[in-house]
Amino acid sequence: MARAGHPPAAHYQAGSGRWVLLDEQSGPLLGVMDGMEFTGYWGTLERGDALMLYTDGVVETPDRDLDVGIDRMLGQAEPAGARRVPRGSRRIVDSARAGESDDRALVLVWRS
Repeated sequence: MARAGHPPAAHYQAGSGRWVLLDEQSGPLLGVMDGMEFTGYWGTLERGDALMLYTDGVVETPDRDLDVGIDRMLGQAEPAGARRVPRGSRRIVDSARAGESDDRALVLVWRS
């Protein structure tokens, strides 16, 4: 996985019961510059683990630092991670503070 300008993915580690950001270097947006190489992240989802990918509209607002938005999103994801709440992705996206004017998409992949 490589970021190419997007916010860092989050890995839910079932063993510890917590989300960890996969914060490799981002680099420029994909396709903007020829010949770019992106640092990737390699890993394995263990039984019960999850991977969360999301757009910046889920975590950013004009008046707050991006890290605050990411922390807030991970707080919203905590019950979804711990209990696998149905429709957890929808609940997280609906709680985003960016409003209807920004892109808000989130993919949550679980390994059973």
